[in-house]
Amino acid sequence: MYRTVRLDFAISLLLLIFIITAHSLAAIKKPIAVVGMSNHVYLMADHAGGAMASGGLNATTKDLARIGRMLLNDGKNYLEQQVVPTAFIDNLLQGNDTVRQAWSKGKEARLVNGWYKDQFRVLNINQHKILAMIGIHGQVLAMDKSTGVVIAMNGGYPMSETPRMAISLFYKVIPAIIEAAERKKQTQPIGAYIDQDTGDLIIVGESE
Repeated sequence: MYRTVRLDFAISLLLLIFIITAHSLAAIKKPIAVVGMSNHVYLMADHAGGAMASGGLNATTKDLARIGRMLLNDGKNYLEQQVVPTAFIDNLLQGNDTVRQAWSKGKEARLVNGWYKDQFRVLNINQHKILAMIGIHGQVLAMDKSTGVVIAMNGGYPMSETPRMAISLFYKVIPAIIEAAERKKQTQPIGAYIDQDTGDLIIVGESE
């Protein structure tokens, strides 16, 4: 059973969404449509059937890449419409002393330099500052502003958050894809995702 020490925060987030929008988290459709996602998105439910805000977002890999591209584009979608405030993304990437100190006391500090802020990780890997969302079973959305690379992967790692999984993601998978993209010398932002049918790594250009 998945548990989170941030339960109070997750409940507060659900209540805040309801107060601002008068809708439950599961009923909010506008952000999904504005990003340009082409498939349904599913949320993990609690024992009473309510949507959970602590984790459990289920989206197709390609739609996840679209979210990443929007975040990498200063919060603007493919039509250059503002979806997420640029200041929010800038604050994630800048971090602060509080989140850096908290990270230094956690288990992930032994693997990579970075911080955790507002449900995002910022990872400093091989001189790249990576904005990332990482699931407990290997799901990944990673964005590198300096190269324009978006990495989206769905995962099914059998055990949650093992050191082997973290090392594989932080030191092998993410750096390898960024290096491959740099070798392509793309002039436009690109995205990468794993084909769910073949398992192949697909790197797509801005025009696709």
